[in-house]
Amino acid sequence: MENQTYDRSEGTVLFLDGKYTAAFCHFLMGADTYADARSASFVAYMYEFGFGIRQSYEKAHEYYLYGMDGDFGEAAYNLAIFYFFGLGTAQSYPRALEYMEKSAEMGCIEAQLYLAGVYLSGYLQTPSVFAVTTLPYHKPLYDPPFPLLDGYAFLEGDDERITTIIQSESDAMRMLTLAAAQDEAYAGRFIGDAKYLLAQARFAGLSFESNDEGGSEIDRMTGEQLLLDAAKNHGSMDAQNYILTHKEEFLLPELKNYMLIEDESSKI
Repeated sequence: MENQTYDRSEGTVLFLDGKYTAAFCHFLMGADTYADARSASFVAYMYEFGFGIRQSYEKAHEYYLYGMDGDFGEAAYNLAIFYFFGLGTAQSYPRALEYMEKSAEMGCIEAQLYLAGVYLSGYLQTPSVFAVTTLPYHKPLYDPPFPLLDGYAFLEGDDERITTIIQSESDAMRMLTLAAAQDEAYAGRFIGDAKYLLAQARFAGLSFESNDEGGSEIDRMTGEQLLLDAAKNHGSMDAQNYILTHKEEFLLPELKNYMLIEDESSKI
């Protein structure tokens, strides 16, 4: 057998050209013959959504497990969703949380923001991002092909979506801090979301320390710097709207100047 090298990008070109079956076969060769973990994630994604192959959540689950260590947490995020909804495997909220935490630690910003929310709320909310793909680039997907559970349903105290998670300000702050430090080329607009939420946490005095869950001191200046960064440099609409509707509260001169510029531009 000739010594061959495997070029994953050839499969990506085929996928972008709409040649899904050929792309699937290329990635499958990369996964099964060359043990390429990222290709395994691509195979899983194509199985999940039926690109070039009959849709199979079971096979997608298998290949996400295979490719989980070859990316920055996207495969682990998708496994968390599979366990949350019982796709291709038995539904398990503890396993969903396990893989979501693994995804966050590996660097997936969608997992970091999701966990920040669940640590603050104390229950497993329904994820708004139902999958994350890296084919051909990092992209969160929002329009699920299956009915979502209601994330805002009234839950009893013994509901597994409550008992699986331990409410924790410090863990929420840790996740928001990780998300806010992401590279913009990877995370896009989510950085603005993370910095806006971290600013709100600073305004509320949420704790960074697990032994001080009752809260820490409010940090207005750090919060305002995060808010300005989210609005000015990352285009966060939430941050921009917050600035314009809290005109009398700010101490940071740059925030006041930003507010005045926005006020003037709205008159043009």
